[in-house]
Amino acid sequence: MIELLQNPAVTMAASALGGWGMKLFALNSQRKQEERLQTLEVFKLRMDLGTQSAGAAAARSGDSWGKVTRRYIAWAMILIVAALVLLPGLTNSPAIVQTVKESGGVLWGLFPGSSKAEFHELHGYIHSPAVLIAFGHIIAFYFGQAAAKP
Repeated sequence: MIELLQNPAVTMAASALGGWGMKLFALNSQRKQEERLQTLEVFKLRMDLGTQSAGAAAARSGDSWGKVTRRYIAWAMILIVAALVLLPGLTNSPAIVQTVKESGGVLWGLFPGSSKAEFHELHGYIHSPAVLIAFGHIIAFYFGQAAAKP
């Protein structure tokens, strides 16, 4: 096959360009690898500094008031949610709930119609998804912080 090539100057130039491209690619890969190694070394150094700082902070806070406060907040949230759901039903006091009534609308909601707020008086237990979702997020945040401790 090589014997069929008529002009060796063109093929030698193509080979030289290929060798140059490969060397350039290898040098670029070596430079990127060195940058990665340097980044990892800096990251390790900063992690060690952060770990030392966290260890010093943990040693300084020998009291358990922070833990007691967090537990108090979690239990207070549980009791507040229970009270919001159960107290209206236990005390026979009415609860006022707001609803929004939408009316009208043209072109599949592109031009909205009017909305009117209505208030309803309810007796009994109230199950509000918004309160329960907020409660769930707060409790998840609390236990997520506890799980992330070293």
